[in-house]
Amino acid sequence: MSYLLDTLDTLDAAAIASAGNVSESIRTRGMHLATVTEALTAVGTAASGTSYEYMLISFTTPGGNAEMRSFKSTPKDPNDPALVEKSNRANKRDLDNVARLAKAAGLKDIKAALANAQSGTDAKGNAATIFPKLIGKKVNIAIFTEISAEDKDATKVYAKQTIDPYKFLSTEGTDALGRNRLDAFQEEMENRIEIFYKDDKNPACIQKLAQLKEAALPTAAPAPTQDAPATTVAQSAATDIDI
Repeated sequence: MSYLLDTLDTLDAAAIASAGNVSESIRTRGMHLATVTEALTAVGTAASGTSYEYMLISFTTPGGNAEMRSFKSTPKDPNDPALVEKSNRANKRDLDNVARLAKAAGLKDIKAALANAQSGTDAKGNAATIFPKLIGKKVNIAIFTEISAEDKDATKVYAKQTIDPYKFLSTEGTDALGRNRLDAFQEEMENRIEIFYKDDKNPACIQKLAQLKEAALPTAAPAPTQDAPATTVAQSAATDIDI
C-alpha cells in the first residue's frame, strides 16, 4: 500500500478538499486598498454542543484576502454586574470597529451601515444576519503581524497578518478628520510585529517575535572598496598641500 493512500485514509472530506491549496491570505504588512466581500454575524455550534455568535467582515485586496473576526462576549455569570458590564464593553468595541470601517467607506454612521439587514447563511451554512450596505465598499486597511499561541500547551505559535481596526482610511488615504495618513500608517505597519496581548508572557511567542524582528532588519550595505589604503590617500593630500 502506498503511504500516500495511507495518509489519504486519515483525512476527512474538508482536509481532502483543502489539500494542496495555496493560501489566499494577505502576506504583506502595510496599507492595502481593500473591498468588503462579506459583512455578517452568524450563530454556530461548537464541538461541545454549545452555540456561539460571531462577527465577520471579509476583505479582498490585490495582494490577498484579510478578515476582521470577533466573537460575541457572554458573561460567565449573568447575575454578576461586573461581568455583564465587561461583556457589554467588549461587544460595544466590536460595534465601534465596524463604525470606523463604515465612516472610512463613506457611510454616514453605524446605523446606516447596518441598515436593511438580511437573513442568510455563512460559508458553513450557519444562520446569519448579512449587512449588504457594507458589501462592495472600498477602504484602506492597515495590516500588521501578530504572534499568538497555537495550542493550549502554548508551546506552538503562529504569526498572522492582522487588521488594525483603529486605522481604516478612505480610498484617498484620509482619516475621519480629513488628514492624509496613508504614508504615516504605511511606515508604522511595515515595522509593526507584536505578540497578542494574552500571550505576551509566552516564551515561544517571545522567541518568535525576536526571530521575526531580526528577519525584518534591513541588510547592511557592503563597505565600499578602496584602491589604496587610507594612509596613502592622506600622504597624497599632504604632498599636494606642500606643493
